[in-house]
Amino acid sequence: MRKAFDVTTFHGYRSWGQTCLLLDTGMRAEECCALRPEHVDFKTKPILIENPKNRKQRYVYFSFKMANDLKRRVTLIVHFCFQ
Repeated sequence: MRKAFDVTTFHGYRSWGQTCLLLDTGMRAEECCALRPEHVDFKTKPILIENPKNRKQRYVYFSFKMANDLKRRVTLIVHFCFQ
């Protein structure tokens, strides 16, 4: 699947990461786009979905492999977007 995205560009890497997260957790695309760094807990591996389609907060869980990718992405996003 990674070959379908040009991960050498920011947009390609972002799209690849979002697609992997969607497939790993089963969350909706809109929920993925609305994520904030504080919604992710790397110790117990849940992601809080605050405003889902059915308007009931829920948690989705991600794998250990996805945890490494998410840590890398969250670090980059926090560094470049929230400072």
